[in-house]
Amino acid sequence: MITMSVQLTVQTSDTQLHVEDAPGGTPPMLFLNGALGTVRDWDLVIERLAGNYRAIRFDARGRGQSGASADYSLSGALEDIGRVVESTGVQKPILVGWSAGATLAVAYAVANPEQVAGLVLVDGGYPVSVLRGGERPRVPGGGLLSRLFGRSSQLSGAEAGDVLVELDQAAGELDFGALHCGAECVVAGGSPAAQREALDEVTAAHPNISVFARVDCSPDQVLQKAPDAVVSTIDAAVRQSF
Repeated sequence: MITMSVQLTVQTSDTQLHVEDAPGGTPPMLFLNGALGTVRDWDLVIERLAGNYRAIRFDARGRGQSGASADYSLSGALEDIGRVVESTGVQKPILVGWSAGATLAVAYAVANPEQVAGLVLVDGGYPVSVLRGGERPRVPGGGLLSRLFGRSSQLSGAEAGDVLVELDQAAGELDFGALHCGAECVVAGGSPAAQREALDEVTAAHPNISVFARVDCSPDQVLQKAPDAVVSTIDAAVRQSF
């Protein structure tokens, strides 16, 4: 059973974010969705946390129940994280990011080391770009995008493609050596070999980064098929960070 959440609206530069804040123990967790995901993606994970940790999650601008924006850039996404941290008053959370949300978690922790206690990277945050030459992936627009990625998605297919390209480029520029906290990782067996190899290089070079769980599913199914592994990895990050 999911702990009842307080629903909040947080103002950013030009739009409003839908935030859900479930009470629980410390340390608090701040969940970061995949590039086109919504807060609902985390339901099975948060259900299994059973109130052990305060759990904050939010829909990024233009996704889920958050409003549209003129800015879907990486800097805008990082601004959203900061606004949620400030508005909820959360202190030293562990950032739990899935897919592109893991890339954002690393980037935010590097830029704001005093704010972050640790990281859980759920099949994401791999320090490598996988799109060839910044190629734009094909993303459906309009109603189909809404049905796939949230009941009120505001992004056009072109905007969603731009988001994916910039996040892919940001992944290739991640600097794990600049992290001041630890990170525990969940790796899906279906992830591209280049991503898994890049992470192996990171864990070999940085003892504060480790792979806690490997799960036998595709990257888009981790939260649905392996929520227990994600929760165990969260517990491991707590032990590492406190």
